[in-house]
Amino acid sequence: MITLFRIMGVITITALLLSGCSSVKSNSINAADQVTSELPNNNDELNWKWVVEPGTYEDLSFVDEDWIAVKGSNGKYKVIDTNGETVLPDEYDSIGGFYDGVAAASIDGETSYIDKKGRSITKERYESAGGFNDAAGLVQLDNKWGYIDGSGELIIQPQFEEARSFTGNRAAVKQADKWGFIDESDLMVVQPQYDQVEDFHEGYAAVRKNNKWGFIDTDVQVSVDIKYDDAGNFSEGKAAVKVSDYTEDGDAWAYIDYDGNIAIDFYPYNATEGRMIEVGEFKDGLAFVSKDLYCIIDSEGNNVFLGDSKFFISAFSYDKELNVIPGYIFTDESMKVRKYGLMGLHGEQRLAPSFDFLGEMNVPYAMVINVENGVDRKGIIKIYTGDEEM
Repeated sequence: MITLFRIMGVITITALLLSGCSSVKSNSINAADQVTSELPNNNDELNWKWVVEPGTYEDLSFVDEDWIAVKGSNGKYKVIDTNGETVLPDEYDSIGGFYDGVAAASIDGETSYIDKKGRSITKERYESAGGFNDAAGLVQLDNKWGYIDGSGELIIQPQFEEARSFTGNRAAVKQADKWGFIDESDLMVVQPQYDQVEDFHEGYAAVRKNNKWGFIDTDVQVSVDIKYDDAGNFSEGKAAVKVSDYTEDGDAWAYIDYDGNIAIDFYPYNATEGRMIEVGEFKDGLAFVSKDLYCIIDSEGNNVFLGDSKFFISAFSYDKELNVIPGYIFTDESMKVRKYGLMGLHGEQRLAPSFDFLGEMNVPYAMVINVENGVDRKGIIKIYTGDEEM
């Protein structure tokens, strides 16, 4: 199952990502031509300031819109806000993101759900906990998965080998090594029969049986025949599907609509030199795809970003409000030294590339890394326009 490549804040992951674009209608961009010995000197509106300077904490991650989990020298996590004020004490072995005001947190090897005041909403400590979504949270007890509600009460007893969060009143569950779907009343609306499934998106879920992929709808009907060699999730009315050996040159992908009709014709999306193949989901009418290097297409399959930029895309993430995509430039002829910043939709510079890595974004905040003596030092910056008051 193809999935979006999500940057997790590790520099080695992004070594696979070299962005740019080749097109049926345009020549490929030579990556070697995109090397510059000087950093661009125009940051085009956007500036930044430190919220958390690198090295202040051993680790950090966003857990809410303006909350950050940080790991101190004692090995415990606490939560601070973007003003640096402590909102939850340093007592957690781990803490996840808040959804519906609730987060999974671990203390002394036991996991429960807490609210935003740090109070446990569960009476029992669990072996593990997953995401909290649609007013239901995943919990594991005796190696089986079940669900609790927002008050911490078990609403579906732990009974599944594997399970996922609810999306659209459906949750994927695994029994006897097969996947099906339950509703919030614990009714098995899709009997376990599939080798692999994805969550429902826009009322449809990709399912795999006998090594072929198709789609079912929320009424449990097969809406798109199970005949493809791979498939993505529906987004803005389209889903990517793959046919192996489509031509004598190899595999090809197309985007289909809800009825299985071809919306964007088959194309041999490829990725070279260790890059990951990407045939991404649509957001705001745009999708990231790989055509040897990485580019961006619109809802009709036309190229939007052609790669004629000093910037290379480093994360498949676009924020429309600020017009920013994480990217980097090479600063040496051997193409080993990178500096990260933000580019616009058409490759224009939006934030000067001055970091050793720019990872997770929680606009207007972003996680960055500076390397000191071979050690990754994480920090948080706030991005702002040139006329915004400090």
